[in-house]
Amino acid sequence: MMMYALFDDVYGYTLLILTVTLLSAQISGLRPKDAEQASTSPPDALPMFPPSVGAGVMSLSARSEDCYALSLGVELNADGSVDASSIILAPSVIRVSYRLTYEQTDEMFEEGSAYAEEWQLGSLLQLAERRRQYRSSRGSSESAPYAPIPRGTVTVKRKEEEEAGLAVSLRIEVSHNAGRNVTTMIGPLSNSRGKATDHPTTARIVETDPVSPSQLLVTEIMILAGEALGLWGLKKDIILPYRCQPKMDVRTREMEWNYLTILEENNIGDGYCAAWYSRRFCEPVSVELKPGPHSGLGLATYVQWSSPIRRYCDLQVHSTVKQYLRREKIKELVKGGGIVPDLVSDEDIGESVHDLLKGSGQTSGCKVFSIDYNESIGLQKTARLLQNKSQTYWMLEFIRRFINSIPNDEESKGGGAGTSIDKKKFKAVVLGCLDANAGLYVIYLYDLGIERTYRSEARLKLEPGDEIWFIFSKIDPKLGILKLSAVSMPVGLGRQSKK
Repeated sequence: MMMYALFDDVYGYTLLILTVTLLSAQISGLRPKDAEQASTSPPDALPMFPPSVGAGVMSLSARSEDCYALSLGVELNADGSVDASSIILAPSVIRVSYRLTYEQTDEMFEEGSAYAEEWQLGSLLQLAERRRQYRSSRGSSESAPYAPIPRGTVTVKRKEEEEAGLAVSLRIEVSHNAGRNVTTMIGPLSNSRGKATDHPTTARIVETDPVSPSQLLVTEIMILAGEALGLWGLKKDIILPYRCQPKMDVRTREMEWNYLTILEENNIGDGYCAAWYSRRFCEPVSVELKPGPHSGLGLATYVQWSSPIRRYCDLQVHSTVKQYLRREKIKELVKGGGIVPDLVSDEDIGESVHDLLKGSGQTSGCKVFSIDYNESIGLQKTARLLQNKSQTYWMLEFIRRFINSIPNDEESKGGGAGTSIDKKKFKAVVLGCLDANAGLYVIYLYDLGIERTYRSEARLKLEPGDEIWFIFSKIDPKLGILKLSAVSMPVGLGRQSKK
C-alpha cells in the first residue's frame, strides 16, 4: 500500500495487489482448470499456481524486476468511510525495494521509527485504527462486548528429523481483535533445569504479546480494499461475488437475548460463553452476485479479491476487472481514432472485439467469454470441507504426539514438580449446553484452542463458565476419535470461588 498527501491532513491511499491476468496467456501449461482443481485441495498440499509463478513473477519479493499489479486508489472521509467518488482502479507495474515482516514492523512501531524515518507506517496505522473504529460503530464483530474465542490452527511442514518426516505445530489465534491475531503458540518443553529439551515432538503452551500494530494495519487495509472494490463495482454496474451477511434479528427471541445479556454482564467464562451463545443469532455468510450488507464487517458491501494467488474466486474478480478496464480503453481508442492492437481477443475484454469496433466503441452486451462465479463458489465450499477435515486430522495428530512426548512417571522420577498425569491434563471451560436431558455440553480447551462436545460423566449437571480438568483417554487421528475424561469436579460461578 502507498500513501500520498492531498492537502492539509487529507491523504489518499493506493493499494497494490499482484495479478496474473496479464501474464497467464504467456505461461506455458497454465490453464484455468489448474486453478479450479487446486482450489479444492487442502492447505499446503497443492498451490493454485506453479511455484515459478506463485512464488516468482507473482510474488512481492524484493528484486530488481517489475511486478504486474492491479492498483486501487481511494480517499477516506473524516469518519473513516470511503469516498466512493474517489475510487480508481488501474493496472500498474511496481518494483519492490525491500520487505518487512510483521515482527520487524512491530519493532519499528515500538522503537518509534515508524513515526519518524518511516512516518508513512505511523500514518497508515492511524488510518487502520480509524477504519476499525468506523466499522465497530456500524456493528461489526469487533464491537462485541465479549472476547472472541481463540482458535487452534495446525500447520504441517516436512522435516526429516520429525516423526514420519513431518513437523506439526499449533498456533492459537483469534479472527479479530485490537492487536495481534496470535495469542498463544507452542514452544519447546523445558526440562527440570529450565533448559529446552531436544525431543522433536515435545512442546508446551507459551503466552505471547497480544498487541501487534502490523496485524491490525494489514487486516484493516485488506477489508478496506474489499469494500472499495464493491462500491466501485456498484458504480460501474459490474457483476461481482459479494460476500453478504444479514443483520441478526432478535425481535422474536427476547428470552434468548436476555440470557445472552446475563452472560455478557457477568463475564461468564471470561466472555467466551457469551461469544459462543451469540452465534445462534448470527446469519451465515453467503456469496451473492447482487450486492448486500456484511453485518459482521459492519460494511454495506464487500468483495474478496486480495489473494488471486491463493483463491480462484479472487482470480476471477481480477479477470472481471481487467476485462472492464480493457473494454473502456478500447472505447477510448476508438472514440479518439486510435488503433486497437490486433492481439486483443474476445477473452481479453469479455465481449466481441468485432462488435465493439463495428459499433464505434459501443459493445453489444453479448458476453462471449463469461466468468462463472457460481463455479468458484461451489469449489470454495468443497475446499472448506476438505480443509476442515484436514485440520481435524492434524489437530488430533498434534495432540497424540504431544501426549506421547511427555515421559511416564517411571521415566521422570526426580525430574521436577508434577507427575506425568498432571502434565497430560488440559483445562477446559464449559461454553454452554446442547441437551440438558442427555447431559451434552460444549467445552473449550484453552491450551489447544478447540471446542468439543462432551457428554457429562455420571450425568453431572454443568453450568456455563464451569472449569474442568480433562485427560485424553483415547486418541485416533485416522478414525477421528478424541475421547475426554474429566479428572476434576467442575469449578465456576455459583459453585465456589473461581480458581
